Amino acid sequence: MKEYKKLIFIIVVALFFSLFNLARAEVLINEVQVKPTGESFIELYNFGSSQDLTNWTIKRRTASGSEYSLVSASRLKDKSISANSYFLLVNENYIGEITPDTMWAKSYDLANDNTILLYNENENLISKISWGGVVDCTSSCPANPPEGQSIQKTSNGSWVSATPTPGAVNSSLSSDSNNSNNTSSTSVTTEIKTKTSEIPKIKTKILAKNFSFVGIPMIFEANATGYSNEILSYGRYFWNFGDGDSLEVKMSENKKFTHTYFYGGEYDVTLEYYQNYYGDVPDASDKMIVKVVEASIFISRVGEEKDFFIELSNNTNYDADISNWILSSNGKSFTIPRNTTIGAKRKMIISPKITGFSILDRDTLKLLTSQWETVFDYGASVIKFTPKKVASATIAQTPSLILPLSKGETSKVDGVNTDVQVSAENLPASAISSDVVKDNPIRTYFLSFILTIFIGASAGVVYFIRQKKVVSSAGDDFKILDE
Repeated sequence: MKEYKKLIFIIVVALFFSLFNLARAEVLINEVQVKPTGESFIELYNFGSSQDLTNWTIKRRTASGSEYSLVSASRLKDKSISANSYFLLVNENYIGEITPDTMWAKSYDLANDNTILLYNENENLISKISWGGVVDCTSSCPANPPEGQSIQKTSNGSWVSATPTPGAVNSSLSSDSNNSNNTSSTSVTTEIKTKTSEIPKIKTKILAKNFSFVGIPMIFEANATGYSNEILSYGRYFWNFGDGDSLEVKMSENKKFTHTYFYGGEYDVTLEYYQNYYGDVPDASDKMIVKVVEASIFISRVGEEKDFFIELSNNTNYDADISNWILSSNGKSFTIPRNTTIGAKRKMIISPKITGFSILDRDTLKLLTSQWETVFDYGASVIKFTPKKVASATIAQTPSLILPLSKGETSKVDGVNTDVQVSAENLPASAISSDVVKDNPIRTYFLSFILTIFIGASAGVVYFIRQKKVVSSAGDDFKILDE
């Protein structure tokens, strides 16, 4: 009986840990910043050996229990986190100073009263963190963090709000380590201030996504801040896009612009800021890697006359932001609203009640980028076939039907006028290849050329023979007279 109870206990424990899938987790959520939006991030930390994050995902759960994808598997494809290292995930609108490892779509973001859940490639829950008024915490959840602060994991596994440290040791862990070594509160405060404070300097930042599609313009923007974190508006930028192209921009003309990559690959984009327009040494610089993949975003299907819907498909392994893209036809256009994303290998169907298009727009329907660059021409992709009537062309191939005609008569076979001229394009292949004698212009020219040479040669021979007969010999000029 005792062995029986022991067995039940082991089974219950095994089921408990398999249910939560946390027993062997080595990659954990370590820090989360919610506000402000441009600085929100999620930081992972790997306590074990190097871990491939391909097919891992991160989801966000609201206070009501609704769950949404935050970081799709495509964003973590071919990504990994080294042993005892950090992995930083940010919104595409991130303006922080630390270079992220990957980004999530700008249309998604963190909010108060949320839960973040980390799943591995087998969709097992690896780690989670909740804050604010949610019911996911085993005990009380940490409060919603104040703007400018993050929720950080402490050495005892609890969560506290502290100064953000993306990609670095948590402020809370620094404090715990100092306290465990009996360091005075003064030295703790000094270390935290030394870590979080920085020497004032000029900074510049690339504002762009970290991936794009081949042939589709990518939006770039930059900013520069001074010693007091003020926005600078003088000097110049120098861009190098890593594909052989570059651009120099005056700060007075600084605005969003686009650059197009024509081949897939990874490109190192660098930005240099010169406070002195004529200076040679940059005062600040930034760098990012842009991954460019083949574009496969197209109009995959349209409806019929009664319901002319338009279906858009994303056949890539990446989420496609099609904000402000345009559907155009017959002088009409429909602009896709901002924050519109088609997930990897997914489709979107738009009703004609929204676009205003009809079946009459099908043959000239196009999908354009926000810069009016054509991405897909649906009209050109549709193969049109219109069968043509054959006007009894086979009559010409039926000798038994040829009848002698008197002058001015027109033959008719089965009521068909055989004098009708049928265009070759309306004839079947059998009629075109029938035994009808056709004029060959090359053959005609060749025969004419040979005939001309023959006639010329003949004329020359005749002339030569006649000349030979006319010319007299020397003895023919006189004759001897007998006296």
